[in-house]
Amino acid sequence: MFLFPFFSLATENKPLLYLAEIEGEIKAGTHQYLKRVIKIAEEEKAEYLIIKLDTPGGLLQSTRDIADLLLATPVKTVVFVHKEGGWAYSAGTFILLAADLAFVNPTASIGAAQPVEMFGEAEVSDKMMEGTVSWIRGLAEARERDPEIAEKFVRENLTLTGREAQEIGIIDGTARTLDELFFWF
Repeated sequence: MFLFPFFSLATENKPLLYLAEIEGEIKAGTHQYLKRVIKIAEEEKAEYLIIKLDTPGGLLQSTRDIADLLLATPVKTVVFVHKEGGWAYSAGTFILLAADLAFVNPTASIGAAQPVEMFGEAEVSDKMMEGTVSWIRGLAEARERDPEIAEKFVRENLTLTGREAQEIGIIDGTARTLDELFFWF
C-alpha cells in the first residue's frame, strides 16, 4: 500500500481542493490516512477532497470505516480511478460508490466486489453475502446511484470499464487526467 502526501490546490476564483492518493490494498493505515486528510480539509473549509484511487481491494472493516468517513464529511468528496488500465475492485468499488462524485478513467475497471474469506477462496456465508449486498445497495442509494448495478458488483462480480460505467450511469463521468477531471468543477 502506498499512501501519498496530500496537498491543497487553490487559485483565485477557484475552489479550495485537497488531493489525496491511495494505491494498493485498503488497510487500517489507509483509513487513518484519509481520516487525517479529511480532518484537515474540514478545518481548512475545503470545497472538495479528491481521492485518486488504484486498488485491487482490501479489508472489509477498513473499507467500512472509509465509507463512513466519506458519507459523514461536509467536504464534497470525489473519488477518481485515475490510471489507464487501473482498477477499483472490491473495496475500491465501495469507496467509489460512497463518494459524492465518482469518476473513472475510461480504460480503468471497477467492480468485482464479492466478499472473500480472509484466508482463501472458501465460500462466503449467506449472512456475509446478504449483508454485503445490503451495504452496497445502501451506499448506492445514499449517493443516488443505481442499487441494482451496485448489487451486481457483489452478487455477480460484475466488472465494468469506466466508459461502460458512465454509459449505464453508475458513475458521474470519465476523465483521463486531473485536468480533465477539473473540467467538471
